[in-house]
This record gives sequence, C-alpha cells and structure tokens, in this order.
Amino acid sequence: MNRWCSAVFGAALMGGSMVSGVSSAQTFYVATDGDDGSGDGSIGAPWATITRALDTVADASTILVRHGTYFGRVRLRGTFANGVTVRSEIPYQARLRYHATVVTCFYGRGITLEGFDIAHDGPGASGLVIQVQNLLDEPGGSDFVGRITFRDNVLHDSFNNDILKINNGAGDITVEGNLFYNQTGSDEHIDVNSLTDVTIQDMCSSTILLEAAAPMAMTPALTSSSRTAMAVTTQTSGASASPSGATSF
Repeated sequence: MNRWCSAVFGAALMGGSMVSGVSSAQTFYVATDGDDGSGDGSIGAPWATITRALDTVADASTILVRHGTYFGRVRLRGTFANGVTVRSEIPYQARLRYHATVVTCFYGRGITLEGFDIAHDGPGASGLVIQVQNLLDEPGGSDFVGRITFRDNVLHDSFNNDILKINNGAGDITVEGNLFYNQTGSDEHIDVNSLTDVTIQDMCSSTILLEAAAPMAMTPALTSSSRTAMAVTTQTSGASASPSGATSF
C-alpha cells in the first residue's frame, strides 16, 4: 500500500473526516434514518438518498452522507456549473450496495463522488458496479455527461461485469485515488470506450485491469508502485506504454 493509501485508510480507521472548511449554508445531509419526503437536508432532518439530494440542492453545494449502509441505486444526475460534491462524511463508512448497477450517471454534469465504499450486495448480483454514459444528447452533441469525478473511493466485488464502465459519448471524466478489488469473471476493473477526455490516476491497488478503445485492447497491468496516470483523449485501436510509465491511448 502506498503512502497515500496508508494516510487515507489510517484516517478512516481513526474515524477522521476529509471535510474541512465547508460552509454550513451550502452543506446538506443524507442519512440511513433520513426521509426523502419530510426531510429538508439539514443535519436534523436529512434526506434518505443521494439521488433525492442531487435533485434538490443548488449549485456549489456539498452533500455529506452519514455512516451506514445504503441499499438501492444511486443516480448521479443534474447539471451544476460550479459543481456539487457528494462525500462520505467519514471516509469509507458510507457504504453503497445494490444487487444490480449501484451507481449510474447518465444525465449528470459537474458532480464529484468522494470517499465511499461501493460494491454489489453479494453473489448473484448483476450488472456493473458503476456506469457512466451519455444519454443527455447524441454522441458528439454539445450537451453531454461530463465533469464527473470519482475520488478516493473503495470500489469492489463486481460479481458479473466490470467494476467501472465509462462509455457512449461521456467526456471530461476523472477517476483518481480509488482502490479496486474483487472483480469476478472475464471483464475488467475499468472499461473505457467510445468517449473522449478521461483521466485515470493515482490508483491504489496491486493490479488494475483496464480495457479501452475499439477494438477492445487490454493494456499492460497498472500497479501502485508508482503514480499511475492516463489521459484518454481520443478513441483509438490500441494502447502502448509511454516512457514516463503512464499508459497512452
């Protein structure tokens, strides 16, 4: 485990929070005992789901998700010019689980998901763990799913498919500082295709299996022994290792 992993996981074990200096006027809450109907997102009356929070908050807000296990699909949607951050209040103590795709982002712009433990809920679960694809507009259109960031999450236990799939016209996607493990079957930890402008960096794992471009080509294994960085700017037909140790497409 590299120094970044050690520091972050140490903070999680001590119950520390990555949150600092957040204005209370722009902070809203989700909790396992919250209510999407009667809640107002305050600390005393939180919502029950991240989806409800995103459907309600204003641009530039922070949504803190309290510790506990949340069952059901999380839909990252809404357009936020300045960006909205959805963060586990205590790193990795907010656990997202579902028996199918856990997190989808088909209609979102300007959303960051940070500090969660995300996985299928057990054997027999179907679909991906996370999928990002553009359903806002036709591929190549001006309105597309983008400015989406997955940061410092633990992504694991896909029983039937990829852990993370990003495809079909999405763009400007960042995947950084995440830990991937326990992907079952012949698919990958990360599958990237039919899109532009994706950065994948600082992975915290012994090995990352990545599939990218068309036709699908497996890259060399990516390890955490050094900073892993990739910039996917165009769809191409293969992958090669650059002198810097990054993987180029």
